[in-house]
Amino acid sequence: MAAYWVPKTPDREERIFGGVLSLRQGVYLLASLLAAAGAEALLPLRGLSLPGLIARLLAALPVVLAGTLAALGRIGRYDMNLDEALVRWWRWRRSPRRYVYRRLG
Repeated sequence: MAAYWVPKTPDREERIFGGVLSLRQGVYLLASLLAAAGAEALLPLRGLSLPGLIARLLAALPVVLAGTLAALGRIGRYDMNLDEALVRWWRWRRSPRRYVYRRLG
């Protein structure tokens, strides 16, 4: 019996991190963790006190949450990823607009 090779047409991103996260989502999470580590490193080290630890965690938490939402979230009713939405917004801002004003009459 003859076997024929059929090319696969991707209809969604491949899940490569344990079948859960795609490469794009993994990069978003990694970038958010690196940014959180950078935000934590900017705070001065004043010993291992509980208030200092809480301040470090509060400084890093918004960055990690933003990265997680960027990786796992979708944008509104348009069903697009964050990177797609940012590219479309940037193109829209850079596109030339022409407003023609003519008096009627």
